[in-house]
Amino acid sequence: MFLSLDDTDFSRIKLPTRLVKTIKKIQHEIISKRVNFPDDMNEYILEDFQIEANCLTDTKEQIYTIEETLEQQNEEQLEQLEENSRESSFNNSLCLELGIDIERTEEGKCILEKLKQNEKPNDTTIKKITHILCNYLKDAYSVRPTTYHKNLIAQTLVAKYPALASTVSVVPHALWFYENGRGEGRHAGKLHYHMEYLAKQSDQRVIRRESLKSKPKEVEAVEDTEMTDIEMSSMIEELKFTTPTTANKARIVHILEKTYNHRDTFRKNNDFASYLENFPPASAYNGQMIALDFARMFGSTDFQNKWTGWQNRILAGFNHLFEELDDDFIRCLAIVRAKNPSRGSKRIREDKDANRNPLHGIISWVGEDDPISTNNCIPLLVVKGSMLQGDGECFLTWKNNIMPVDSITLGFEKLCQSFDVFSVDCAATDKQFYLFFKAVIFGAGKLTTTGEKFARSLK
Repeated sequence: MFLSLDDTDFSRIKLPTRLVKTIKKIQHEIISKRVNFPDDMNEYILEDFQIEANCLTDTKEQIYTIEETLEQQNEEQLEQLEENSRESSFNNSLCLELGIDIERTEEGKCILEKLKQNEKPNDTTIKKITHILCNYLKDAYSVRPTTYHKNLIAQTLVAKYPALASTVSVVPHALWFYENGRGEGRHAGKLHYHMEYLAKQSDQRVIRRESLKSKPKEVEAVEDTEMTDIEMSSMIEELKFTTPTTANKARIVHILEKTYNHRDTFRKNNDFASYLENFPPASAYNGQMIALDFARMFGSTDFQNKWTGWQNRILAGFNHLFEELDDDFIRCLAIVRAKNPSRGSKRIREDKDANRNPLHGIISWVGEDDPISTNNCIPLLVVKGSMLQGDGECFLTWKNNIMPVDSITLGFEKLCQSFDVFSVDCAATDKQFYLFFKAVIFGAGKLTTTGEKFARSLK
C-alpha cells in the first residue's frame, strides 16, 4: 500500500511538498535495494519516515502520520480534522500565549496596565496592539490566517478589554476585524489590513481563491395588491403631467409612495436621470421623493437632530481646523472631509477651485446671477451666494436635473441620500467622507476603519 502511492494520491490527500519528497525518497530506496520486509512493513517504514520527517519540518503544528493519512480517504473529513485541531489548540492557548507575548517587553506591560484600567487608548497604542496581534497571527498561522482566527482573536480582545470596542458600530470588534465589512467576501478592520500588508511583504506563494459574487440588493416590494394595472398606469400618467404646486402636494406625495416599484425599475437599469426628466414632480418639494425612496430602502432617520450632536463634538474636538470659516455647518463638513481621506486624495491638487473651496466636488458656490451648470455626472449641491456661506439659494444638481431645496443643511441631507436613490457612485476621493455620514448619521452602512478612527477621536 505504501509503495503504491503516486502523484494522484498525493494530490488527493493534499500532503505538504516536504512529505511528498520524503515519501518518494523512501520509495526509491526500497525499490533500489529490493529489501524484503516483514508483514508489518507499514510500521517499519513509518518509523523511519517519521524520524526523517521530524528533522525536515520546523512548524509548530503536529503533522499527521502517514498511517493516519492513508486511512483518511475523504478529503472533506481530512480538512475538518485539521481545522478542528487548530481551533482547539487556538482556543486553549490564545489568552495565555497572547498575554505572554505582550508581557515580554516593558512596552507591552504598560499597554496591559492601561487596558486593565479601562483607559481610552490613543492611536499610537492601537497601532502597537495591532502589530502585536498580527505578529502573533503570523507566527501561529502564517501571514494568511483564516477569517475564523482573525475574527476570534478580535472578539477575544474586545471581550477581555472593553476599552478597545468600537464606539459607533453595532459590531463591538469592528475596529479590529469586521467580516464582510466592505461587502460579501471583503473584510475590514485593522487586523485584516495589516495582515494584508504583511502578506504582500512576504515571499510566500499566493493561493488565489474564487471570489464571491456579490448578490443583488434585495429591496422590499411595495404592496400594491389593491391596485389593478389600469389604476397603476393611471397614477403614473397623473404623476407625469401634474403640475407640482402646493395644492397638489398631498396627492403627488401619495402617488410617489404608490409608484416606488415603477421608479425601482429605472434605478436597477441605471437610468434614473431619465425618470427625473420625464416626471417633474419627482424633483419638487425639497427632494421629497428622495426622502421617501431612501426611507423605503434603509429606514427613516432624523438627520437634523442626530447631526447636531456630532457637529458640536467635531467643532470642539478640532477647534484649530478651518478657523477662517464662519459657517459652523460648512466648517464641520470641511473637517470631516479632511479627517476621512480616501486613497489618492492626499495628493496636492493643482485645481484653483479645489484650493479655494475645501468642499470642492461636494458643494459648489456660484454668483446669484450666474447659471447653474448641469453637466456634472455626480450629484452636486450648488449654493448661490457668497463663497463658503450657507445663506443663499440651494440646488441639488445631477446631469440635466435641478432640484431646489430650502437650506444647505437639507440640501446636504438629500445629497447624501441621492447616491443610493439615483444608483450612482460618488467620486472615489470622497468615498470615505460619504461613508461616514451614511453609517453614523443615517445608520445605513458599515463604518470603515478610517471612520472608526475619526469617531473614536471625538469621544
